[in-house]
Amino acid sequence: TGAIRAALHALLGPGDDVVLDADANPAMFETVLAAGARPCRSPAGSLDAVERRLRRLAAQRRRGRIWAAVPAVSA
Repeated sequence: TGAIRAALHALLGPGDDVVLDADANPAMFETVLAAGARPCRSPAGSLDAVERRLRRLAAQRRRGRIWAAVPAVSA
């Protein structure tokens, strides 16, 4: 998780919104907060929920960017 935390911290900034899977490692939530970004929890394993959250966030006025940090999806 050290590499993931370093990458997230380097990419994120104040005002960013980050959609995180509810089952994500707590260190990811801590890293998002430490970077000044806002974590937005999404139900675990629900791609539909991530899509809904992204649409809601995209419709809002914003200062930062929108990120999705979710586990890899395979078919």
